Amino acid sequence: MSKQISSIATANVINDINNYSSALKPSVEEKINAAISYLALGWAVIPVKCGTKQMHYKISKKQRGTNKTTKHTNSYAKCRATLDEIREWFEIDLDCNIGTLTGQCSRGLYVFDWDTKKIPKKCCKTLTAKSKTKKGYHDFYYCPKKIPSTNITINGKHYGEIRGDGVLVVLPPSVHETGWIYEWQDLFSPSEAGIAEIPRALLEMVRKRLKIKSSNPVKSKNTRSASSKYSLLADSPSGFISSSNLKEVDTNESNVKEMCKVLNIPPVELGQHFLCVLPHHQEKRPSASVYRADNKQFVYRDFHSAKHQCKPAMLLVEVYAAQAYGEVRQLNKPELAVWHLRLLVEAKLLQPVEISSYKLSENSRPLVKKLYEGFLLLLGCKWLYSPNSPTTFSHRFAAAWCGISECNVGEAMAELLKIKAIKKVGEVVGSFGKKMSLFLPN
Repeated sequence: MSKQISSIATANVINDINNYSSALKPSVEEKINAAISYLALGWAVIPVKCGTKQMHYKISKKQRGTNKTTKHTNSYAKCRATLDEIREWFEIDLDCNIGTLTGQCSRGLYVFDWDTKKIPKKCCKTLTAKSKTKKGYHDFYYCPKKIPSTNITINGKHYGEIRGDGVLVVLPPSVHETGWIYEWQDLFSPSEAGIAEIPRALLEMVRKRLKIKSSNPVKSKNTRSASSKYSLLADSPSGFISSSNLKEVDTNESNVKEMCKVLNIPPVELGQHFLCVLPHHQEKRPSASVYRADNKQFVYRDFHSAKHQCKPAMLLVEVYAAQAYGEVRQLNKPELAVWHLRLLVEAKLLQPVEISSYKLSENSRPLVKKLYEGFLLLLGCKWLYSPNSPTTFSHRFAAAWCGISECNVGEAMAELLKIKAIKKVGEVVGSFGKKMSLFLPN
């Protein structure tokens, strides 16, 4: 009798778990929004058959029209999925999962697939995006050079695999064959933790595993110094721009002098003092300079930083953003990157992508025109490293980027949406769980 009761109780628990699991299953809308947010990061997003770790060939065959398995993945790697294609995935199969291809087709994204929850301490010191899998975790990193797939073995013990160039990785909120739902570790989603460059310690581990002799960090094939034409960008694989690329630009003296003109820094020799150009720093005596730091980057030095409660040394891009915001602000990595590209564009060191867009009426208000031109410039900068991806456009950022007051952004944005000059294409969860709209031009 007790055995019968026990079996009935067990069956009830299993039913409760199954019902609870199905209740937690992500909606189609959640999956679409997630796929769009990954597309915005520049990843080669692909449809994945539910309960597998394979591309959904029925969908890819219909959309890309090829029968050979290898060409399915190559198609999404060479030409990213469009927003309409992503929505079509779920019209064909409501249970479709989402994934991405690793490597240079996804801006140099590589994944450390840990098969255990107990990751060696030396391998988890760097803050980067981390998703929870059935067995362990996926750690996401960027690297500007190809990395082949290999096992992760430390002191003879197997810990997992490195998902090398061109490998499919399943992304949240996909559903595992067991019903497990992939999800981002709390506070470790790409929007919260960012995607870090692969640490030196992990690179050395990869090199030892693959028996590569060189102990130097991975470098780009391009060995030329940065020129005034910003040659690094042109030679970057798949349009990938890493922070190391941008840092190298800041080590070239001729580039720095052009950027100083945009910042309204007087034409003095680098290292000489001049009046500070930061907002609200109105000294009567020279109190700033641009000099070469130990890492060879040229930085902005503010000798009255303690008085104004800001950093004594700043990147030139931080000065540029401060002038736009009207105050010195702490910028996250994506903001630093896009403001840096804008600075290079204004300094005529880089050409933004030309955007095919809606033509505003000649009778459109100057405020609306200015916001729209700024929006197109933002895409022109972002599409240098993430072609055709949508973008967020918060009121505070838009005001600084376009040079208009924050209170006028909402009104102008509403008008652009009304006349269908721009369109909302999805949402992404930003810092502190706040949902942010994603936009594209019509």
